[in-house]
Amino acid sequence: MRYRLPSLRPSTAEKTIAGFTLIELIVVIAIISLLIAVLLPALSAARATARDAACASNLRQIGFATMAYAVDYGVLPVGVESTSPDYRDWTFTLPDGYMGGSTSGASAAQQREKVLQCPTARALGYPGDQPNHYSAHPRLFPDIGMTDPFTGHTTQLRPYRVEEIERPTDVFLVADGSQQASIDDGAQPLATSIDSFRIFWNPGYGLVKEPWVNLEDTIDQGPNADIDSISSSHVRFRHGGDNVANLLFADGHVATIQYGELRVKHTRVNRP
Repeated sequence: MRYRLPSLRPSTAEKTIAGFTLIELIVVIAIISLLIAVLLPALSAARATARDAACASNLRQIGFATMAYAVDYGVLPVGVESTSPDYRDWTFTLPDGYMGGSTSGASAAQQREKVLQCPTARALGYPGDQPNHYSAHPRLFPDIGMTDPFTGHTTQLRPYRVEEIERPTDVFLVADGSQQASIDDGAQPLATSIDSFRIFWNPGYGLVKEPWVNLEDTIDQGPNADIDSISSSHVRFRHGGDNVANLLFADGHVATIQYGELRVKHTRVNRP
C-alpha cells in the first residue's frame, strides 16, 4: 500500500494574511484626528458649563442659608465682626450654622471648602486649604465695626432686615469675588471696591441710593482681574470666557451679569 505524505506547502487560504495597507492606516488616523478636533471644543465647553452651574448652585445654597439666618435672627448676616477678640465673617457664620458644618472639627472646613469655592476660580500660586471665592455686598452684609458714611460716620453700620430692602430682585447679596494670592487665593468677604469704593463715600453716600440717580446707569466695574491688594475687592467676571459673573440677589434668585453691565440698581440700596 502506498501512502501519500501531506504537503508541507501552505494552501492558498493560509498564504493570504489580512491587514491594513498604509493608505488605509493613514485614512483611519486622519478620521480619528478629525473627530478629536471636532469633539474637544465641545467637551471643553461642556466642562465650562458644568463649572458655571456648580458655582450658581453654591450661590443658591448661600441664599438658602442667608434666608434661614434671617428667619432665626430677623436680620441678614453680619458681614465682618472684627470688634471681638476672635475675627469672624459671614463665610464662617453661614457654613458653620446653616450648611451642615460645625464650629469645630473637620466637617466645618469640608463644608466651607465645598460651598464657598467657585470651580472656575484660578490658582494664583498660593492656594490655601479652604479659600473663599465669593464677596458680599458691603452694606447689606456690613462690617459692624465700621461707622456709616451716610451719616457722616456718626453711627455704626448695622445689619438690614430683609423687608427693609427695596428692589430685592435687583440688589445683589453675594457675587463672584476677585481673588488675592495673599489670602490663600481667596476673595475678601466684602466687595468694598464696588462702585468706585462708594461704601466709604460720605456724607450721604455709603452705597445708599440718591433720589436723583438713574437706576439703569452703569457703574464703575473695577478691573476684571485678580489683584493682590487689600484695597481691591470687587465683583469678578470669571465665567463665560472671563466676561460673566454669577450673582445671588436679595430675593434668593441667582443670575449672570456680563462685564460692563453692573448697574446702579444692582449695588445701591435704600437707607433703612
